[in-house]
Amino acid sequence: MKNRVLAMSYGGCPIVRRVSGATERVVYLTTDEPVERDGREPTVGFPREFVFEYDAQLLGRLESAFQNHDWRELESHWSQARQWEGSVA
Repeated sequence: MKNRVLAMSYGGCPIVRRVSGATERVVYLTTDEPVERDGREPTVGFPREFVFEYDAQLLGRLESAFQNHDWRELESHWSQARQWEGSVA
């Protein structure tokens, strides 16, 4: 998935998405799977502070902590995530 990032969704749940656009404050994320009847990919804007560089190992730790409801561990792992600093041309 090109421009893949980690995003912190509701409750600290880690999700993997693709960046489709960005402004100074908002990163627009989408999946690679068209869900709309017309084939469009749904896009959701996330505040930049909730979008991080993709890291497969970190994702595994985040998912495990989230699934185990280990909020202290989840918070610790999110604190290790590197903020996404990219832009979309």
